[in-house]
Amino acid sequence: MHILWELKEKFRCATLKRKTDSFKDIARDVTNLAIHGSSPMEYFPVLLLVDDYEEDENIYVLQNCIRTAIAEKNIQFERPVVTILNCMRSQTPVKSSKADCTSSVALEHKLSPQEQRTFETKLKEIEQHHKKPEDFYSFMIMKSNFADSYIRNVVRNLLKGLNSASKEADLISFLALLNKYVKNSTISASMCEEILGITAKQTYWGNESIEDKMGTYCTILIRTEVEEYGRYEGLRIIHPLIASQCIEELKMTYGIQQSKIMLTLLNTHVEGIGKEMFFQNMQSMLVTRHRKEHGDETDTLFSPLIEEIQKDEGNESVETVLKEGSLRFNQYAFIFQALARHYYIREKNFNCASEWADKAKKIAPNNSFVLDTLGQIHKTKLKSMMDECNKRHSLTPSELNSLLDSAVAASEAFKDCQQQTRKTESEREESEWTNSKRYNVYNTAGYLGQIEVCLYTIDILFRLPWFNSKNKLSKNHLIQYLSGKWDISVDKDSTNHKEVYDILNEFRYFLIKIKSHLQMAFDFFNDYFVHLKQKNIHKESADFKIREKVADYFKKYRKTFCDQDLTKLLDSQAVQKSSPSLHSDCRAGIEGYKAHKFPGILEYLTDHGKDRHEIEVIVRAYGYLLENRTDKFVIRDKENFILANIVLRCVYPNSKQICTDPSLKKYLREILDKVDLNHEHLEPYFLALLLFWPHNMHVLDNDSKYLEKYVHAMRKSFRVQYKHMCNAKQAIAHFYLGKGNGLKRLIHKGKIDQRFSDVPNLHSLWQNGDIWKEQATKELLLRVNGRIENNTIYVECGNTERIKVPVRPAYLGQLRSGRSIERVSFFLGFSIDGLVAYDIESM
Repeated sequence: MHILWELKEKFRCATLKRKTDSFKDIARDVTNLAIHGSSPMEYFPVLLLVDDYEEDENIYVLQNCIRTAIAEKNIQFERPVVTILNCMRSQTPVKSSKADCTSSVALEHKLSPQEQRTFETKLKEIEQHHKKPEDFYSFMIMKSNFADSYIRNVVRNLLKGLNSASKEADLISFLALLNKYVKNSTISASMCEEILGITAKQTYWGNESIEDKMGTYCTILIRTEVEEYGRYEGLRIIHPLIASQCIEELKMTYGIQQSKIMLTLLNTHVEGIGKEMFFQNMQSMLVTRHRKEHGDETDTLFSPLIEEIQKDEGNESVETVLKEGSLRFNQYAFIFQALARHYYIREKNFNCASEWADKAKKIAPNNSFVLDTLGQIHKTKLKSMMDECNKRHSLTPSELNSLLDSAVAASEAFKDCQQQTRKTESEREESEWTNSKRYNVYNTAGYLGQIEVCLYTIDILFRLPWFNSKNKLSKNHLIQYLSGKWDISVDKDSTNHKEVYDILNEFRYFLIKIKSHLQMAFDFFNDYFVHLKQKNIHKESADFKIREKVADYFKKYRKTFCDQDLTKLLDSQAVQKSSPSLHSDCRAGIEGYKAHKFPGILEYLTDHGKDRHEIEVIVRAYGYLLENRTDKFVIRDKENFILANIVLRCVYPNSKQICTDPSLKKYLREILDKVDLNHEHLEPYFLALLLFWPHNMHVLDNDSKYLEKYVHAMRKSFRVQYKHMCNAKQAIAHFYLGKGNGLKRLIHKGKIDQRFSDVPNLHSLWQNGDIWKEQATKELLLRVNGRIENNTIYVECGNTERIKVPVRPAYLGQLRSGRSIERVSFFLGFSIDGLVAYDIESM
């Protein structure tokens, strides 16, 4: 606020009061402020203070909306139209500011010596005008340099002699609990009067007020205007540090535990204005966990309130509070879910956990997070039983039955979770995405849980006498068994073997799907992590942790199902004699390198931990399969062979395994002749853009003249395959158009990064777009000319036969509105969602 005051002569200054407004409305109002009283050519720059959005992701959305609003109003600018001053509260400001890729400043709860002297001077000024300057608590907290001892003494003296059974104590405890756990929470003045029992009775000085009833306690209360659900007056504790200390004082001096306050709060029935917000705040205290990917400082298993109750008072108090919450909010599934999580995580009581999870599912049958909890319960129960069984040498038939039963239950729940996530995300509108942030993450838990359950099941099978993980022949028998091509032989004299065999037969329907479940889940994660990136960089750390875990699980999968040495196989004499078994081994080896689909091959562009020799072997393997093609995978093999060659040329341009450009184009033409323009997969069209992009924009050959149609076909296929993942993510540009000839003109991100090996924070250059302004980038990449027409960029190719190839801007709001035609230039990127324009400049 001081910065706004200091700069008020240079900027039109504004603060964002209602953070619940739509971003489009805020953007419209801010840009209107910039051009008010002037023309779009002579705007006044705006300095906008945004105070503590729940998630900093909102800032990125707001930025994009402002860019769009600026374009729609045709504001011609050479300097920023709007500067956002974004303030985020943090328990570790220095650490948070260092982790931020953008330029940020840490403002700590700590005064410099000069600031302390200034506060002393200000206090003397206040003392001259006010009788009780000590009641200016927020000021005094800062003057004391946020000293715990000062806050503790203030609260202790203020609450001294409090009647803990009084209504005044109830209101103080309610407000303190809310203000400790829910930022900016209030209780409406009318509800406070109801809690205090204030009626319309007259006193000799007029109507009784909250201040009259609260007496000296009202010095720590403040009235504030609330606008979230209609405008009304609310009350809160004057400072969150005082609220936290009140909770501590009530506990230490009066024996009032947080669970007791919460129970009283849940059983307090009030009506009137602010009721909806009051209920939402209570629900938030019970269920809202802290998650780093949501912008919180730490990860918590439960809400901070429940965590503290469990720590201070034990499991019984947690159960009591959550059960009371489930009675008060009997249609709010997340409280039932929290109880289920408490039982399986804290108490290992899987039966109770399942009962509460089933209740949550009945209330919210389509919520993927609830369905995931059900899967986690069965999965945790399965792991717990396995740990017990591992203490003994062999499994009994009854133990095997219980284990497989839990595995099936978990697998089914995770499958439901996957389906519901996909369905929900496919139906979600972009407008909903911009207004609902907390759960704006794609729920990948169903896929990760499925992988874990299937791998556990394989571990169970390896404990049976027919299978041995250390014996290659035995492992092959397991693979054959799980594919339904081999059956175990049973010793007729062994009753135990017969019982185990019967149990395995009973679960055969599940066991023969294990590999396909694993393949589907790993393929999902390959698409999710390689083709797409988070719209918000602050969620990337959560992605990275999941990616590491998935990589570890894939190593286990590979060891069991596709542990083939491709190099040894291709170098052997046997490969000269093609056979179905050699084909099968070759495909298993390719899958072991994750090269059976595009994402696994493209990983070799960015994953520097991979051996470049592997991509050479992949090219050789696909070459062998195409030379001896006898199966149904010919089109896919050709696609993968082409892409593997392109990637190999990028990472190892001197390799002798690289196929010639004409041969690759010949394969691609054969593919495109068969799939036409309505293929369900986008891979052929993506390759067409890479191979057929014209060297001379004025000359089209028989291949490049269809580029416009290929882009439309690819975008259509992308929407079918990936739309459900794109609410929080967007397609990555795998290649950029360079200045070379043939496939040498395809530049990958790694090659650009090599030019900046000495830059300490290279990631921020990419994030803020400064990478395109660097001379090293300009030397590598080729600028393409195009034009903006009807809010779309087009690259026009050809002379006699002209085509208009659509290109989308990398950042929203970069295009000017209107039907006027504008010539532009830009760098060109190739993603699976089409062509992307970077660093758009008017010509």
